[in-house]
Amino acid sequence: TSHIVQSMRLQVGFIGYEASRVDIDRMVSGDYNIQYKPLETLEFSVSLIHRDNYIGSAKSQEINYGMARVRGKLLPRLEVVQEVSGGRNTSMTGNTGFDSWSYRSSLTGRVTAKLDVTTGYLHQRIRDLSSFERVKNQYDFSFGYVVTPSIQTRGSLNLTKDGHTRFISHDYSISWALSTKISTSGTVSITEYQNGTSSRSERYSAQV
Repeated sequence: TSHIVQSMRLQVGFIGYEASRVDIDRMVSGDYNIQYKPLETLEFSVSLIHRDNYIGSAKSQEINYGMARVRGKLLPRLEVVQEVSGGRNTSMTGNTGFDSWSYRSSLTGRVTAKLDVTTGYLHQRIRDLSSFERVKNQYDFSFGYVVTPSIQTRGSLNLTKDGHTRFISHDYSISWALSTKISTSGTVSITEYQNGTSSRSERYSAQV
């Protein structure tokens, strides 16, 4: 139907070497994508990817990946996205590999005529063949505010927890259009890193 869009793609790549080497390395990959839009405000999509790498005639790597996403507009100026993905990456040459999956959520909206806000969350897990698991959580928040038609401010806050490591960053800026040819702006960036010990850096800049 007109609400469903599908696509398929197959790629084959070759890498040749000097004449003394007979083998030719190659890559074979294929992907399938489907998008379903039952309403103007609601969209579903699924993507599947498979890739094989070869060294000569022997397979050296296999990658399988899948992703499902839902995008919807709860209000005319409020959009939400939910995404789940996962896959397996296997290396035949080193007998290594890992599984990964993640969940991502974001919310973007115009709170007022002058204020835009975006929030996001990411949860990711990676596990190798030895069952060692790495867990990552990330939180994001950003805003844009129009003080006057000539003065605008923006800011963002990011918190990432990756195992025992914690990373926090703040970025804030303000811009002022004095005229059609002259403008000035200033930014502040603060970064904090914690992993047993703590460190902090600050950066300030101004432009005219």
